[in-house]
Amino acid sequence: MNRRLVGFAEAGLLVAPARNLRYVDGALMWNGVLLMAVIGVARAYGIGIKPYLSEKGCNALA
Repeated sequence: MNRRLVGFAEAGLLVAPARNLRYVDGALMWNGVLLMAVIGVARAYGIGIKPYLSEKGCNALA
């Protein structure tokens, strides 16, 4: 990554997001995917998520 990267591209639609969360929850292979998605969307749309994060989440956000 470089400092000029200012956004991201997201493709596809989640047809059943609640069903897809079962794959992420507790799976080592998917560890961090949900966090990366939330941070990416928050940065892309200027959403302040820090008030909703735990201490561990704030450390991951930094």
